[in-house]
Amino acid sequence: MVGEAREEDCDSPPPPAGVRGATGRAKTDGRRLIENGKFGLREGVQEGIKEQQRLLVGRPRSADATSEATRLIDSAHAGPTVCA
Repeated sequence: MVGEAREEDCDSPPPPAGVRGATGRAKTDGRRLIENGKFGLREGVQEGIKEQQRLLVGRPRSADATSEATRLIDSAHAGPTVCA
């Protein structure tokens, strides 16, 4: 990686102890934030899948209801039947 190559090629002295501690905390915080983000993403994806499944299960009922409504409207527009 580019970052690794730069670290290997660098001949500067290591940072003072206080800076190393701050860097370590920053790395720890960064890892924690990444893990929290991954967890949130997984949770959001699972919720989305559940919602999608719920909508797909309800779809046949919706199609049946639409079909029945169309039939009722058509029969209402047809008017009364005349018996001969």
